[in-house]
Amino acid sequence: MKIIPFEKKYRQDFINFNTDWIVSNFGFLEEHDKETFEKIDDEMESGTMIFFCC
Repeated sequence: MKIIPFEKKYRQDFINFNTDWIVSNFGFLEEHDKETFEKIDDEMESGTMIFFCC
């Protein structure tokens, strides 16, 4: 298994994955979810950490 830190090139993949997961488990995205995805670059700059496994 390989751990990959978030890079801007993975931004849309992250959004797509999480959107699919949220919708399939809860039926819809809430406004808060949409706002989080829109501001993901700001979140990353403020120290948020996201990792992918492959």
